Amino acid sequence: MQLADYFGSDPERPWLTSRALSGGGALANAGSHWVDLTRHLLGNIASVGAQCSSHASGFETEDTIAVQMETVEHALVSLSITLQSLINMNEFDITETEGRLLAGPLSEGRLTLERAGAEPQTMVLPRARSTHAEFIAELVDRLRSDHPVPVPGEEAAAVWHIMEAAYRSRATGIRQEPTT
Repeated sequence: MQLADYFGSDPERPWLTSRALSGGGALANAGSHWVDLTRHLLGNIASVGAQCSSHASGFETEDTIAVQMETVEHALVSLSITLQSLINMNEFDITETEGRLLAGPLSEGRLTLERAGAEPQTMVLPRARSTHAEFIAELVDRLRSDHPVPVPGEEAAAVWHIMEAAYRSRATGIRQEPTT
């Protein structure tokens, strides 16, 4: 999984680079969605390792991070995120014994399924008008009507525990298990 974007020090949005306001950098602000996607597609995460850098001017948090995750089913996942690239990239590639699912760029909704001995199949998913607007509108409607929310808070907590394990791994140099 790869995500590349450019965020500079921005006085209008200090939460992007401030440890106190954001809780983290590239992983906390952008990578959380990718960790969530990993859990959705491949299952729970058993262990995490990470390395990062914080060389961008004005960043108190990491500007680039490489996270290695292993699922409970022993699938290996590599997640690379940088907030210092002038070339945007958001894609993933899942390869297994009988085929491959390539998504990218995700902002265009393009998915390609390749299977051994078959022609590749490509789909383009409809693009949302705004990245989060539809989800937020649905969430507000459900909260006001006392209906279950589309994504339970436990999902967000599970993702945060995985990110905490990545930050602990970065600090200790040792793979970590997410807490529950």
